[in-house]
Amino acid sequence: MFQEVPLIGYRASITMGFYFIAIGYYFLLFAYFLIIRFRKTRRRYWLLFSIFFLMLALSGAGFIIHDFFISPLEFATRALVWRIASFFGWLAILCMVEILVILMFTGTQKWVRIVKIGLPLFYVLMAVLIFVLPESLVCEGCPSTVENQFLQNVFNYSYPEGRFWLNGIILPVTTILFPVLFFNLGYRSAGVIRCSSMLNGLGFLLYFVGRLIEPMPFVANSEHLGIMLLPPSFILISLLILVIANQYEHLK
Repeated sequence: MFQEVPLIGYRASITMGFYFIAIGYYFLLFAYFLIIRFRKTRRRYWLLFSIFFLMLALSGAGFIIHDFFISPLEFATRALVWRIASFFGWLAILCMVEILVILMFTGTQKWVRIVKIGLPLFYVLMAVLIFVLPESLVCEGCPSTVENQFLQNVFNYSYPEGRFWLNGIILPVTTILFPVLFFNLGYRSAGVIRCSSMLNGLGFLLYFVGRLIEPMPFVANSEHLGIMLLPPSFILISLLILVIANQYEHLK
């Protein structure tokens, strides 16, 4: 399955090491929120937070295999691993959407109940969609791939049409809501909650900036170590800020 693994240079090795560090932090945060926060409070909020980081760890491990350990010529294998890694990534987004629903929609009106059911259901369907999209829309480099014409014409960058809509449109529109939510919560709060919420907002903003620039041409096609390290560096800094945000009351 993994024959002819591409030779990994020192730049790619260092970049991969940064991603491994991030995955280690994901597992630590998963254990912390599950064993410390959720076990003591039994709040569904902390359970979702812990599952969020577990899904990120599984997704990140899949993308490391996809990016560093499978030959670019093994189209079918790369497409399958991408589907699995993306599936866990969308489950992570689902957890954050559930948290958003808990914090924002607290009423008992009919439309609130519809949103509480419909919004998470949409992201369940997105996760399932990963496995049912035809290979021509998600396989990068396949002979049958349908390329996104906007990226092709403007940036001369080949990227599958399905991935463009999932990763370039739906994902950014969704994820920008998370830092906005925490910034808004911090603005309306005071004291420790304000500082913690603002730090959470900053942490998620940096995290999603790192994930957003990861597939962009100037990063994906670069051989400059500094540019290659931009996405994992943003992710690691964001995780540090998230840890501080959720331990802020103990640091005062």
